[in-house]
Amino acid sequence: MIKKWLLRILGILAAVLVAVGLGRAGLEQLAIRPIDGRLHPAAELAGAPLTVTTANFQLHWTPAGGGQVVITGRDQPEKILWASVPGAGFVAAARGRETVGENRAMFTFRDELEFTCKRQTLAAIQSRGESIVLAGTLECGAGQPPVDY
Repeated sequence: MIKKWLLRILGILAAVLVAVGLGRAGLEQLAIRPIDGRLHPAAELAGAPLTVTTANFQLHWTPAGGGQVVITGRDQPEKILWASVPGAGFVAAARGRETVGENRAMFTFRDELEFTCKRQTLAAIQSRGESIVLAGTLECGAGQPPVDY
C-alpha cells in the first residue's frame, strides 16, 4: 500500500518537473522574436510593375501595397516559387552576442541582440547575364551605418 502511494507521488513529482522544464523552455522561445521590418522601395520602383526574366526564372515586382517580389518558373509563370509579404522587408540582419554554457554534456545558449538592421530599402532590380540582382540597403539602429546588399 505504501509502495503504491510512493510510486504515485514520485510519478506526479516527475510529471511536475517535466512540465516546469518544458514551460521554462517554451517561455525562453517566446522571448525570441523575428527581426522583421518594412520595405521601402526607391522612387524608380514605386511607379509601375516590373518583370525580369532569366533562362529559368521570372521575377515580378509589384509596387502596390508597399511592394512585393514574386519569383516564378519561366516555363510555369502561374506557379509561385517564392513571394515576399506585400510591404514587408524580406532581408534583415542583426548583430548580437551569444553565450554558450555547458554542464555535464548539456549545452545552453543565450542570445543578446546588440542592434538590428530591419528597415529595408530596395533601390534596383537588374538582370545581369543569367542572374537577377536586387540591390538596396538595410538601415540599422544604435547609430550603426547602413549595410548595402
